[in-house]
Amino acid sequence: MAYKDTLTGLPNRRAFMDRLGTTLTDATSAAPLFFLMLDIDDFKKVNDGFGHDVGDQVLIAVAAILREHSHGHNYARMGGEEFAVAAQVADAAQAQALARTIVAAVNSAQVCGLSLSISIGLADHQPQESLLSLMHRADQALYDAKSDGKNRYAMARQVVMVV
Repeated sequence: MAYKDTLTGLPNRRAFMDRLGTTLTDATSAAPLFFLMLDIDDFKKVNDGFGHDVGDQVLIAVAAILREHSHGHNYARMGGEEFAVAAQVADAAQAQALARTIVAAVNSAQVCGLSLSISIGLADHQPQESLLSLMHRADQALYDAKSDGKNRYAMARQVVMVV
């Protein structure tokens, strides 16, 4: 129970962070790491307008989509309407394809007669970058996706390492 979100059945923030920390310290992994921060668009309006039971159904539906399209990656419900994926894929093009696939799958879902959308911030892990920096860049990219109209992903700016 300590590592599982009871509503969606996905791993929770604690499980995600533990696994991500292990991934970052594992020197044997050759594949680049990409962090996707996901947020259901206008989720507060769903809860306020249709009730928390419908909001729960939206969360469950998005979790199912994430489970289907993120199989083999580290993914979780981070809390509220936020989810995350840590994907080790060959390059940015594959990470962007994953983000596009998730956005399209959520956009095509109907829950209780509602159309859904999601925004994603995508950041690539840089050598020597801290976990906090990686997550912060993905979060900033998520805000960019939201401000650019939602229902999309945005790529994070590169990290500037100060020596």
